[in-house]
Amino acid sequence: MSHFDDLENARVRYEMAEHLEHLFQAGIIRECDQPVYGIARLVQDKGQEILTPKQSWHFRTKVEEPYCRPECWRCGFTISVDQAWDVESGDLNDLCPSCRHDWDRM
Repeated sequence: MSHFDDLENARVRYEMAEHLEHLFQAGIIRECDQPVYGIARLVQDKGQEILTPKQSWHFRTKVEEPYCRPECWRCGFTISVDQAWDVESGDLNDLCPSCRHDWDRM
């Protein structure tokens, strides 16, 4: 693995941790939602690489697919994790950057 790959993995891990924190603060993932809450906190602290296959399935189906990789309702494009959270509205983005740009121009 190259130094660039290490940096890219660290960037992706940081973006996921930041996105998960937004989900926690917005109450989308709550402490009463066990085991999903605990698994999401584990991913936030240590990354997805340490998850067991069962934990990985829970994280993928209950957190990552619905909240970390939303699809644009207009074109179907998967919105990346660094663009999935709309900081201004405090909610998940439902438009990709291209469609958001087009929508804002209308």
